[in-house]
Amino acid sequence: MRWLLQSVFDRDPKVQELKSNLERFEIPYSNCRVIPFSEDGIEFEDGNTIESLKDEFVFVYGSYTLARIAKKYFNPASFISPNLAIHKLFEHYGNEMFNSDMIVAPLKTLECELDSFFIRPAEDTKSFCGEIMSREHYYEWRQKILDNPPENYSTVTSDTIATIASLKQIDQECRCFVICDRVVTASQYKQDGKPFFHPHVDEYIIDYANDVIKMWKPDEAFCLDIAVANGVPKIMETNCINSSGLYCIDTQRLIMGVDELERRYTK
Repeated sequence: MRWLLQSVFDRDPKVQELKSNLERFEIPYSNCRVIPFSEDGIEFEDGNTIESLKDEFVFVYGSYTLARIAKKYFNPASFISPNLAIHKLFEHYGNEMFNSDMIVAPLKTLECELDSFFIRPAEDTKSFCGEIMSREHYYEWRQKILDNPPENYSTVTSDTIATIASLKQIDQECRCFVICDRVVTASQYKQDGKPFFHPHVDEYIIDYANDVIKMWKPDEAFCLDIAVANGVPKIMETNCINSSGLYCIDTQRLIMGVDELERRYTK
């Protein structure tokens, strides 16, 4: 499986580690960049072209835009799925969702009476960043979106589906990289609401993640974020594996998982 890596992320130490391990395992990879304002433009730094790689199995790591463009030309390329949307997860996981009290609706009809709350896009498109908002700020922000003329391009419109959930105390948050029905590697990324990157994730959290994967999975490969409160793990969200932060994962295990994915595709 050839890896396609977006060069804009080269300064990330984990991406550098990933490249070193690809070289050590003698797995080919190509650096590339996305042509700005292009719907299908990829420039390769090693002389390759879309045409020259069309018969290879390719796995992308980079921006959501690169993942979306590469999906047009390569197999499997990336795992972008509508099943990653938060309301889809709620349909299948129900009370296993950390924010099981969420409200889901287009912004034009999304109302909330809480003084403050957490808001994020329902879909995994990164159309806006999830954040804590006060009710006053939310309605000011939403009004600007509603007033924006349709001819003005924006990643967020009145039809953007968003979710609102009440604020909760979270002890820790962990990201699990799931490939072929199991967690292949994981990392903690928050402790008591603050960034905290650590390679150790307690076994009971991994066991929980593997159990919910057996219930349902949105795709063959994805990232599953787990929140732990009072020692109880719950599902926070899922993300596209091709565009998710690596934090302190074991990149060797990620590569091995992708290798297993290739064998599944070539059976």
